[in-house]
Amino acid sequence: MAVVQVITFRVQPGTGNEFVTGFSPIIEQVKKEPGCERYELFCAVADSDTFVMLERWADQAAIDSALKLFPGKDHPSVAFLKLLAGPPARERFEI
Repeated sequence: MAVVQVITFRVQPGTGNEFVTGFSPIIEQVKKEPGCERYELFCAVADSDTFVMLERWADQAAIDSALKLFPGKDHPSVAFLKLLAGPPARERFEI
């Protein structure tokens, strides 16, 4: 069963460009993972500090496999996560 996730990120004021720059290499890597059908980041038109990630995966196993490759939160490659203004909101849907 396909899985769709919608994740909303709110970043600290004025750090949107830095957030996108930091996240972009990870986005490109994840797009290449088996079972990843969509992995895109969008910036809100009315609020440049709000972003939405749209993900579509073939199944939960594909998500689990990709998560194993994600570095720990203290790894330098994910320093952009420190720009978040709070925890992201995550919605999950099955198709």
